Amino acid sequence: MSKIKNISLSLFFKFLQHKTVEDALVSLIQRATRKPSLPQNYTNPYLDTSNRIQPNNQDRAIFITGRFRSGSTLLWNIFRQIPSFTSYYEPFNERRWFDTAGRGSKVDKTHLGVEDYWAEYNGLAHLDKYYDENWISENLFMDSATVLPAMEAYIQELISHAKGMPVLQFNRIDFRLPWLRSHFPSASILHIYRHPRNQFCSCIGTQNTNKDSVLKKFHDGFYLNLWCEDLKKQYPFLAKEITPHPYMRFYYLWKLSYIFGKEYADYSICFETLCQEPETILKETFQALKLTPEIPSKCLELIVQQDQTKWTRFADDQWFSEIEQHCERQLDQYFPVR
Repeated sequence: MSKIKNISLSLFFKFLQHKTVEDALVSLIQRATRKPSLPQNYTNPYLDTSNRIQPNNQDRAIFITGRFRSGSTLLWNIFRQIPSFTSYYEPFNERRWFDTAGRGSKVDKTHLGVEDYWAEYNGLAHLDKYYDENWISENLFMDSATVLPAMEAYIQELISHAKGMPVLQFNRIDFRLPWLRSHFPSASILHIYRHPRNQFCSCIGTQNTNKDSVLKKFHDGFYLNLWCEDLKKQYPFLAKEITPHPYMRFYYLWKLSYIFGKEYADYSICFETLCQEPETILKETFQALKLTPEIPSKCLELIVQQDQTKWTRFADDQWFSEIEQHCERQLDQYFPVR
């Protein structure tokens, strides 16, 4: 019986993966989740507004947005060193930092000066009732009209339980910034970006890997294919059939994320410049976000110079340039040039 069940499930999943079926399901879901077409929210004639209550989403907070391996963990750790902030690491992470039994104890050894990611989540086990692991793989694009109450409540809970000004460091919010800006209008958004070539090499690791061998042994450690699969509904050029090489798909995602960051963030930081001029860049950042705390010396000690030539061990400049220029031509057709 179990064999028949497994065969049936396998056939069913193959059926769901057929492009025609997938497109039909996406269309049905979009129609089912579309808000009714009403012109506006009319005033309740019986509502007493003389004692207006301030909504929760007016609380001040800082949201850090950046792609994986962009330097966003470094920014999170810098804020973590300053007592007047409560700095939350990657709230949507599937390790569920609030879950003391399931989050594990592993720490990425490349995250210098980090001993844990979860201390700020201790005592917040109730977040389980809001958290949805599908946030890491579905609806990665969200416009301002998207309705997702659980995500909004989850973020608001983190903000409300912060002992100092809350800082939330996201790697999965860049294509959701229109929604975030709309639902948390009093928050400041801080965007960090890194040179795409070195960021790509940091994601895949370049040891014994180059532009040719990566096609055979591509290790998708940072969800590249998953992101492209979900976002191809909005950006068809992300489809693997159209962009076969991992770096091409990576560059498209990197550039789209950069565009969203520049459009919706209050301030953007270049990772390379932060490493070269840490004190200057941090002071400028704090000033831009109207933050007054002094920056402790231990924050500056976390910032180290990076090897900016890693990408040369993967491919030469011409190879990278050809792909990047091809992607830019496609993006010029998709977006109006400013």
